[in-house]
Amino acid sequence: MKKPENGRLAWPVVVLVAVALAGAVSTAAAGAMTGGRTGQDPHGDPAGQRRFAKFYGQAVTWTSCDIEAIPLQCARVRVPVDWSRPDGPVVSLAVSRHLATGSRRGSLLLDPGGPGASGVDFVPQAVGGIGADLVAAYDLVGWDPRGSGRSHPLTCPAGADAAFASADGSPDTLRERRAYETAAAGWARACMRASGPLFAHVDSLSTARDMDVLRAVLKEDRLDYAGYSYGTVLGYHYADLFPYRVGRMVLDSAGDPTLDYRAWMRGNTSAKEDALNGYLRSCDDRAGCPFHGMTAARARDWLLALLKQADTTPLPVTGGGTVTQSMLYDAVYGQLIQPHTWARLDQVLAALRHGDAGPALEASGEKDTDPPITIANAAPLCLDLPDHRDARQVMADARRGERRQPVFSRPTIAGTNTVCARWPVPPVVRPHPVGAYGAAPILVVGITHDTAGPYAWARSLSRQLTSGRLLTYDGYGHGAVIASACARTAEGRYLIGGVLPAPGTVCRT
Repeated sequence: MKKPENGRLAWPVVVLVAVALAGAVSTAAAGAMTGGRTGQDPHGDPAGQRRFAKFYGQAVTWTSCDIEAIPLQCARVRVPVDWSRPDGPVVSLAVSRHLATGSRRGSLLLDPGGPGASGVDFVPQAVGGIGADLVAAYDLVGWDPRGSGRSHPLTCPAGADAAFASADGSPDTLRERRAYETAAAGWARACMRASGPLFAHVDSLSTARDMDVLRAVLKEDRLDYAGYSYGTVLGYHYADLFPYRVGRMVLDSAGDPTLDYRAWMRGNTSAKEDALNGYLRSCDDRAGCPFHGMTAARARDWLLALLKQADTTPLPVTGGGTVTQSMLYDAVYGQLIQPHTWARLDQVLAALRHGDAGPALEASGEKDTDPPITIANAAPLCLDLPDHRDARQVMADARRGERRQPVFSRPTIAGTNTVCARWPVPPVVRPHPVGAYGAAPILVVGITHDTAGPYAWARSLSRQLTSGRLLTYDGYGHGAVIASACARTAEGRYLIGGVLPAPGTVCRT
């Protein structure tokens, strides 16, 4: 079983989390596609047209690639590895689409998040979950972003993955944090050597430029797009780079472009703890909850004690094997993402209370040799999010966070995904408000108890975008299109008919 990727949405459930946040355009590389000015369309620049003509004008061949009786077509689309060097090496992107079943409006590009989750695999899932009206109106199109899936995936030597997996992903001391940073840095360098030049160019700005090539080869004048979780990051970067190419865009469970890695980790931690609090508060509503008769504080204390025990002595599994602390965190948080999986968490925690760690191992889906974060997930995060804090500052952040988020603060802030401190490639993106001046209306969807990032992130993004409109789902979950029938309907109405929800609309179902 493979550990779920960070941030990926899937129907009918969310697999895992974290809307990672990135900034808008600032580097010299950003000018490669935009003539040096954010928002400038390369098609308005004759020199830009000539430089990129071989990508924008390429012909693609679609072939049948059905998955589980879902009729799909697949193709390969070429883009430059480095957008500032269009005559340099090229990467081939894997693309899939499901043709509209009714009166076709055009192509709808989809991204499920991650970063690094497969859009090719997401298309057949979306066919069954995004809504029949959208399936009828649009060719649903997904792609594996550069460096992931079938699009020249970044690779790591098996020995490097195993060595990194053995590092303590929840450091308790400054010495342990420094050791974790050393392990992460060694892993990243080994992955960079194995992956080649693409390793330095899997940032969201490069991927946003790839999206505009996809728009062109799909023969669309404007890009209609639905991005979920980390897919919202790609969407707002695209809108900022190509505002006049934005068609109808939905950014669901959105991030905030103004935050750096520290602020993102703090927000992600608070969202996890809020999800746990919601789960514990609703315990009496579920017959299978193992904490009946206990206060939420007592139940949290028991869970925290179990996690600390697993940090020093992995829990035995009947029939052999052990469950580590990182597996327990994955098992708990993986089931907290959507309320409809809370009953499964009841089963896992009930078994643990009776001394059986087997269900936790099954729920985490992790092997001892799996790294705590995949390279396809880590590399874009480290290029998108500045991380300039040293080990001492990180541990101080974790200690402060424990006062309000005692369960998730230390592993989230000081370990797990926090691998960028000594990344071998500098970040490409800086935190910056995204205005996307001149873009068509962009529907930003936020959840009041988003289990991967605070609702405030979506609210902030909607205010930054000059054409932003906020839709709120008052509930728990990640991906309102999954959690809320009301939100799913509103998203479909905008994408198909261009009808935005009224300002201040709140969905409650």
